[in-house]
Amino acid sequence: MIIKKFRRRGIGHQAAIKALNMYKANWKIAQMQVNTPAISFWRKVVKQYTKDNYTEVVREDSKKYVLIFCTK
Repeated sequence: MIIKKFRRRGIGHQAAIKALNMYKANWKIAQMQVNTPAISFWRKVVKQYTKDNYTEVVREDSKKYVLIFCTK
């Protein structure tokens, strides 16, 4: 989480990319359906990072969006 006064400066994006680079794995990143800013943020990050090579699943049972991709 980025404190509100530091948002929109690319800090979260940089941190996300750094974490993805550190851990080569099969990733599942989930966001709650009601958290539209998080959904938008992670879609943008994952789309760019994977060059649009990811799957998005909506889990109605848990009310979550899940982005699935591999960094191996």
